[in-house]
Amino acid sequence: MLREILSTVIIALASITLTFAQNGQGSLKGKVIDKESGEPLPFVNVVLESNGTQVAGGSTDFDGKFTIKPIPPGTYTVKARFVGYQPLQINGLVITADKITFQDLKLASTAIEMEEFEIIEYTVPLISKDNTASGGTITREDINKMPGRSATSIAQTVGGVYSKDDGSGDINMRGGRSDANYYYIDGIKVRGGSSLPQSSIEQVTVITGGVPAQYGDVTGGIISITTRGVSKDVFGGIEYISSGYKLGDKMVGLDAYGYNLLEYSLSGPIIFKRDTAGNKTEPLVGFFLAGNFTNIVDENPSGIGVWYVNEDKLAQINETPLRRADNGAGTFQEAEFLRLTDLEKSKTKRNARKRGFVVQGKLDFNLGPTTNLTFGGNIDYLYRNDFAIGGGNADNSYSLLNWDNNRVINDIDWRVYGRFTQRFNNNTAEQEEESATTIKNAFYTIQYDYQENYRYRYDETHKDNLFSYGYIGSFTKYQQPFFVSVDGGDGIPTFMNHAT
Repeated sequence: MLREILSTVIIALASITLTFAQNGQGSLKGKVIDKESGEPLPFVNVVLESNGTQVAGGSTDFDGKFTIKPIPPGTYTVKARFVGYQPLQINGLVITADKITFQDLKLASTAIEMEEFEIIEYTVPLISKDNTASGGTITREDINKMPGRSATSIAQTVGGVYSKDDGSGDINMRGGRSDANYYYIDGIKVRGGSSLPQSSIEQVTVITGGVPAQYGDVTGGIISITTRGVSKDVFGGIEYISSGYKLGDKMVGLDAYGYNLLEYSLSGPIIFKRDTAGNKTEPLVGFFLAGNFTNIVDENPSGIGVWYVNEDKLAQINETPLRRADNGAGTFQEAEFLRLTDLEKSKTKRNARKRGFVVQGKLDFNLGPTTNLTFGGNIDYLYRNDFAIGGGNADNSYSLLNWDNNRVINDIDWRVYGRFTQRFNNNTAEQEEESATTIKNAFYTIQYDYQENYRYRYDETHKDNLFSYGYIGSFTKYQQPFFVSVDGGDGIPTFMNHAT
């Protein structure tokens, strides 16, 4: 009775997982056969490894078929072992989000026990059997060859994706607006910014049509980003890109726009499993960490330059903002009398600097061949002065006289998640004979994620002091008596005292 209840609960959990928690996950299906006779081989062990660490595995049934799921998207090494046959290894097998990858394995029989693998390079098929959606997938190997570093710039290379040439990075799919697109990072729906270091991106999948049902009612498209996993061996890197520096009021370097980027990545094991002799065998806990720092003087430079009032004239206007009219009837603004000699032209915008950092990390616990526990998250911090105040890029009303007071835009996005996955790959001979109702190729996932987004817009001087905004100063009232002649009705003028 207890066994039947447990089976029912596991089936329910597996059903829930397939419906809700498989966003961004892939599957591997295939058949293992004898290379010479073509006969299926039962109970062959098939495992998937990433960077030397086993990610998932399974075994074939009586018909030589196997199914392994769920698998995070990425590039894997597939290994198959069976007694009496030479081990087979396929390198570079690509698992895509929300799709089934089909790969058959052919083992060559041998009279002696062999430890040396027959190595085959994976070839991406021209036609995918499980391709029910339009779009495309860009792997890490292709991303490293692209000039763009963000996920949105990578997504722009897929057919059917349109991007405005205004530096905003907004993309449109299926005729929808940019806010109609959904972003996912490691299967978690993103609210807020989706910035990630390029070194942390494993795969970007863009779905422009035929959106799977688990994503809900999407009027635009889907951009699913998968981050890199941990590695068995320690590896890392650091990269620095610069186009120039700002020293005082002068720019030194290749151009006047001052683009600077420092990016790093580091991955490796923390705790190893040891054998009876105390030797390290495989990692139990591993980590991946990546991040970048950016400092840009002008993120979206003008091709014709920007005009602004020189500092001497601007100081004079600030000291004496009004000019008395020649006839004494009122005043004029001093800024209305600017001359061309009062202006200067710059290649970059004034006070339009952008500074920020992005950090992404992952901690993976290898609890067994069929059990995984992963914790991850990222934080995106951006601080910039907005050159276009109040009306987008078309409104540059501050640029001529008030660029020193460009508003501040401060964005902070952070998210964390935990995911526990257990698979039930019960394709062994003993279990086949014991019960015909044993659950096979089932799994369940328990996931929790939390994220917060903040956006602050304020004046750099006033900040959150709301009563300082719109305040132009105090006024002093002066009164002086004067006399007005009023006719009293008897023809004799009367003088009345008034004050103003």
